[in-house]
Amino acid sequence: MKLKTKYFEVPVASLSVFDSLIIIVLIPILAKGAYPLLRRLGINVTPLRKIGVGMIIAATSLVVAGVIEIKRKDFIKEYGTFYQSPFDKPTNASSMSILYQVPQYVLVGASEVLVVITGMNSINSNM
Repeated sequence: MKLKTKYFEVPVASLSVFDSLIIIVLIPILAKGAYPLLRRLGINVTPLRKIGVGMIIAATSLVVAGVIEIKRKDFIKEYGTFYQSPFDKPTNASSMSILYQVPQYVLVGASEVLVVITGMNSINSNM
């Protein structure tokens, strides 16, 4: 996918930053806002429910990745490819922007908050 946008060039391995950012943002929002609000509304927020929602979000990120891949291939059929040189190695790439992958990284980060952190809290509370 195309690494250059109108204003900047996206480094090849930098998309994982979106995963980390959403984790940093979501942890306090869920802990201080969403979970207390849900409890006040009478919704029991159990670890198993958090993990279940996290797994659904993870599955959604896979669906998003699949849709993006289908669109990327359609983009190649319609607009062709071009050459770019990440790591100084010429590569044939789609002219579709790499930023289309950001939503799947955000979804993976959100699922990690719900699954991994909940699992770690459950393990620590049982010790």
